[in-house]
Amino acid sequence: VTLFERAFLQADSFTAQAIANMFWASGKLHKRGAPVLPFLDVLPILSEVAAQRADAMTPQQIANTLWGIADLRHELSTSAFERDLIPRLADATITKAPRFTDKQFEL
Repeated sequence: VTLFERAFLQADSFTAQAIANMFWASGKLHKRGAPVLPFLDVLPILSEVAAQRADAMTPQQIANTLWGIADLRHELSTSAFERDLIPRLADATITKAPRFTDKQFEL
């Protein structure tokens, strides 16, 4: 079973934290020059699930997800991210911003 197949089969069970960690880790690997090709096939699936779970994400999880996307921007086909995930994360941030603590604004 490939990473893509496993992610596809298990995507619905991923928590908001797991999704944010996968985006962050993919960006971190890319920043260090590690090959991220296997992860690129999985990110569109994670993007769909992340868009569904955006309202449940904490400020840290939103920040980690966006950081990973930003770091991978040259590797990704951005249309799905720009059309679906990034607007959902932006909406979740706007909705949650009045309840953010000072520390959460530092992210």
